[in-house]
Amino acid sequence: MNHLKNWKSVYTNAAAYQHKDSTTQNLRNKDERTKSDERNREYFKSKFGKYPEEIWEEKYHTQMSVPWKPFP
Repeated sequence: MNHLKNWKSVYTNAAAYQHKDSTTQNLRNKDERTKSDERNREYFKSKFGKYPEEIWEEKYHTQMSVPWKPFP
């Protein structure tokens, strides 16, 4: 499905969502953002056994191969 800004929606038989860019997070101090992102990645891995991009690559290889940047 294409949207007005050429964004794409992908439907799967599982509930899954990953933000690819974050305007709010981009407003934070770069060092603070980096530390926060790293803590979140490690927490995710401790909870699910792999980093998010590894899981997404395994489950949604075709969708992940579609370029998502630059947004309009």
